[in-house]
Amino acid sequence: MPNLKIFATFVFLVVSTALLGQSWDFTAPDYKAIEKAVADEQGDFYYPNLNARFNDADSSLSLEELRHIYYGYIYESAYSPYSHSKYKSSIRELLGKDSLTQVDYETLNSYCDSSLADFPFDLDAMSYKIWALKNLSDSLAYEQILWKHNSIVDVLISSGDGISPERAFYVINTSHEYYLLGVFGFKFGNQQSLIGECDLLDLAENEYEIDGLYFNVSACLNHLNTMFDD
Repeated sequence: MPNLKIFATFVFLVVSTALLGQSWDFTAPDYKAIEKAVADEQGDFYYPNLNARFNDADSSLSLEELRHIYYGYIYESAYSPYSHSKYKSSIRELLGKDSLTQVDYETLNSYCDSSLADFPFDLDAMSYKIWALKNLSDSLAYEQILWKHNSIVDVLISSGDGISPERAFYVINTSHEYYLLGVFGFKFGNQQSLIGECDLLDLAENEYEIDGLYFNVSACLNHLNTMFDD
C-alpha cells in the first residue's frame, strides 16, 4: 500500500520544534465575536465573501480571515461535526490496492472532491487529493489544494499549543485532533479522555517526552447540545 502520510511534510517540519519547550504565538478563538463578524454583511469577515475567496484559493487571505473561515463554519447550516462522508469508505477501498493507475488517481481525486463537498475542511481528503494531483501532474490544482490544506493547519496551530486545557488546540471536528498528531509526527497512545471542554489524547512514547495533547472541542459539544435541545 502506498505511503499516504504526507501530512504537511512540505511546510510543517518546523512545527515540531515548538514542542521541544519553545513556544509560538497563539490565540484562542472568540466564538461570540466570530459569530457576529461572519454574519455582518457590511463587515470584512462576512462569511459568504470569505468562503468564496477560500474556494478560489485566494492566497491573499490573512490568517485572521482564515480563522474566521474555519471557526465561522460552525454557524453554517451544513456544519455537522460528528458526521462522516459516505465517500470515506470508497477512498479506503481504493487505497487498499497494492498500486494505483492513472485512472485510480483520477478516481481518488474525484472521491476527495465529493468528501470535501460534505466537509470543506476535511484534512484527510485534502492530503489524499494532494497526493493524487501530484501523481496526475496537475500543478495548478495541486498548488491550490496544498495552500488550502496548509492554511487550515496554520489556523489550528494559531489557536494553541496543546500543552494544557488553557492552551488547547481549538478544533471544529474531532478528526483534526488525530490529524495534528500526524503533522507533529506523534502516534496516538490509544487513550482519550474528555476533560471539561477538551479531549486529551495520550501519546505513544516520543522523543519529546510529551504525555498527551489537549484539544478544545467546545464547538462540537455545543452543536451536539443544540441538537438535543431541538
